[in-house]
Amino acid sequence: MNGDPVEAVQETPVPRGQGAANQNYVFFEKWVHIQTTLNKLGSKCAIFFEFRHYKPDKKKRSIKSYCMLEMDEIRSGPIQLEIYKKPANYKRNRDPSLLSVKPFYLHLDLRIDTVEG
Repeated sequence: MNGDPVEAVQETPVPRGQGAANQNYVFFEKWVHIQTTLNKLGSKCAIFFEFRHYKPDKKKRSIKSYCMLEMDEIRSGPIQLEIYKKPANYKRNRDPSLLSVKPFYLHLDLRIDTVEG
């Protein structure tokens, strides 16, 4: 677990909008494809999802929060990941801190494709 990236960063477009009357949701509704096969990633890898926002005063994008999907959590179907405070800890050498005392989750629908060969 050295924290080095295995693949290039994948950007998703700006979310299509906030949902529900109370605006507790942001919808991305985009596919993200991990190109490396799961057996090549290894049991100690994790997939990170970073939530970035634009800071107009600094004219840059910054990480607001992040989630991580560890290898033992990968299975087909819906999954919920806790949202953690920045900075992202890619080496995972300390416990992450939750973004809020409120229950915030990233909801994913995972699909595992079998590669023939």
